[in-house]
Amino acid sequence: MLRSQKRGGLPLLATVIFLAVFLITGALSEVQRVFAAEWGNVGEEGFSAGGNTAYLSLVFNPSTNEPYVAYEDGGNSNKATVMKYSGGSWQSVGGAGFSDGEAEHISLAFNPSTNEPYVAYMDGGNSNKATVMKYSGSSWQTVGSEGFSAGDAFTLSLAFNPSTNEPYVAFEDKGNSWKATVMKYSGGSWQSVGGAGFSDGAGYYTSLAFNPLTNEPYVAYEDGGNSNKATVKKFIREQVAAPTASPAGGSYTSNQSVSLSTTTSGATIHYTTDGSTPTSSSATYSSSLSISGATTLKAIAVKSGMTDSGVMSESYNVQVTTDTSTLTFSSSKKAKKNITFTFKDLLLTNKKYVNVRLNGRKVKTVRVRRIGNDSLVTVTLKYGRWATGNYNLAMSYKNQIKIPYTTKKGETKYRKGWESGSVNSENILSII
Repeated sequence: MLRSQKRGGLPLLATVIFLAVFLITGALSEVQRVFAAEWGNVGEEGFSAGGNTAYLSLVFNPSTNEPYVAYEDGGNSNKATVMKYSGGSWQSVGGAGFSDGEAEHISLAFNPSTNEPYVAYMDGGNSNKATVMKYSGSSWQTVGSEGFSAGDAFTLSLAFNPSTNEPYVAFEDKGNSWKATVMKYSGGSWQSVGGAGFSDGAGYYTSLAFNPLTNEPYVAYEDGGNSNKATVKKFIREQVAAPTASPAGGSYTSNQSVSLSTTTSGATIHYTTDGSTPTSSSATYSSSLSISGATTLKAIAVKSGMTDSGVMSESYNVQVTTDTSTLTFSSSKKAKKNITFTFKDLLLTNKKYVNVRLNGRKVKTVRVRRIGNDSLVTVTLKYGRWATGNYNLAMSYKNQIKIPYTTKKGETKYRKGWESGSVNSENILSII
């Protein structure tokens, strides 16, 4: 029995072993398939010229989606080199080792407006200060001055303001006690953003980014002033002072010459007179404004590097004074008379757009002419059997005007528009 059992067990054992091997082999095969995905090379390995590479920064060209890498190139005297992967191979962008001296702490970014690559680095050819260069399509060019930082610039981080397309650079600033500094290139020079060395203590390993909603720059860094823990700061810009109008809104009996001003030096004022909210594309204020009729004047002040001001709003109600005419009552149905009303400091252009009513009763406008700054409106009044008494005038008008606006290039141009208003005068006519 025992031998019989052994004989009978061999095939069983072989079957079990076969199944186990099959299952394990299948499982291993399945594991290989699951983990078959792996990191693959983009082009050839070790594509740089030679020597060590350091401070690599990798970014994609937003227009071509090609990867670009900037680095300190040990094969070219430790100068800056940028290469891109295109057409199946890595290619130099503007020549290898294009910086004047050694380039460390490199940061690469693309201008979102022009899609040009920019490189920021600690420039060994300029006392280890910060330098930024851009590739214009044929060569690398310095952006602003070389070595623009106060002292050595470590751990540079380059980013573009999405609203202005201006390059910003954050770095550890040896010239300011190793604290964090952010600078931007604006108006042809590099300018400090919020003051140099703004961190409480040393700001190591700076990283810069922009809030896509508010366009405010944020900086993260190792905070030497807080036990080397992580800190993030954002730049809260100073707001431009809102414009003021002189004279202020109110009721007037003649057209008003209104001046706008702001206490923020160098700010530009933009305004509207149709009640709409002004923007930086609205008409640019340059000289006093003539306000007539019922007008809502709104304005803002703007300045680069600062938050736009709040909206100033002033409402004007100009009721121009007129002369008073007197008629003698007549019972004749044919009684009529041309009467001319003078509206001081009011410029009317076309009788077609002038409507006159006396105590709510419409009369015919036959002529509109101007003398100096005054307008003379002549109406034909068929006043037969009009009741004796005093009559109030209500005159509404609109004029076609040229409205100034500012183009994207900063040029002032004009488009056709309309201004409207009304004049109400009491006891403008007496029938006795």
